Amino acid sequence: MKFHFRISVLLTLLIFVTNTFPLTAEELLRQCTINPNGYCLGYITGLYDGWTTSNIQEILKEQSCPPSDSSGLKLAVSNVQMVWVFMKWATDHPESLYLQDWQSVSEAFAKAWPCPN
Repeated sequence: MKFHFRISVLLTLLIFVTNTFPLTAEELLRQCTINPNGYCLGYITGLYDGWTTSNIQEILKEQSCPPSDSSGLKLAVSNVQMVWVFMKWATDHPESLYLQDWQSVSEAFAKAWPCPN
């Protein structure tokens, strides 16, 4: 009985450990293709929220400027549109599917919403 419990704990830990490694753009695209409203939507939305509420916001502002409302406070792009932007970029740039997930989303946003010079 103790042996089975230890095996169960070990398998559970292995599941959590394997899910902590960063995804590549290819893996994120696969997640988005399977269920765009699941992990993919949550990841991209969370990533964008993290960028806009952290110090990295100033760096990313130089790379991408998604449209906002007239006040400049509210994003004029839906979360689903952000997923579509990533999926289109990933499909159009198969040579970049090796990038980490966050890098690929950043690249996709920079391509879709470049900042004015």
